[in-house]
Amino acid sequence: MLKRLMLGFFVLLGVVYVANSPTHVSASTSVLSGNTALTPRVKSTPPQDLPLNTPLVFMGFSAKESFLGYLGLAVSLNWDYLHIEQEAEAAKEIYLEDAGDGKVYMKSGKADWPGYDYVAISTQGFLYLGLKDYAATFTVSGVNDAKNSNYRFYEFFDKDFRGLGMYGEFATIGKGTTFTAWKLVPKSNLTQKLNNGQS
Repeated sequence: MLKRLMLGFFVLLGVVYVANSPTHVSASTSVLSGNTALTPRVKSTPPQDLPLNTPLVFMGFSAKESFLGYLGLAVSLNWDYLHIEQEAEAAKEIYLEDAGDGKVYMKSGKADWPGYDYVAISTQGFLYLGLKDYAATFTVSGVNDAKNSNYRFYEFFDKDFRGLGMYGEFATIGKGTTFTAWKLVPKSNLTQKLNNGQS
């Protein structure tokens, strides 16, 4: 009886440990860590390696590294939602801001309403712009782009280690979200390419 009770206790303890382990949760939600094309390049990315406080364009890619589009904004019911755009001209600049504890905020440089410029997560998992008091914080991991050493693929995770991806044409986190890896391109680089007639 005592052996069975102790065995039950250790099994329960093991389940609680695994369920609360960030490594376990990240591995189960991260396609970068399970994708055959990207797996050999997985590395942890310290926040100091990220381009903080720089106007960036987020370029989305599928697990097979197919280009999905640029992160822009769509207005719905007087809220700015993060939305995928096919044209580079429609991309909106996003800043990464240090949130402490190895996390970052995402902040829009082109919000439609003053003060409502930090990325927050709705109860349905959609990413929208809101007040800093409600801003989401993100943990970031990255891998080198084997085809272009000037860039990296990044994954963003919320406080529950759910990955930032897409649901239809909207940026989402949680149920129904499809994996998206992000390249962070300085806005000035993209503007220069557009001015030179490149896409």
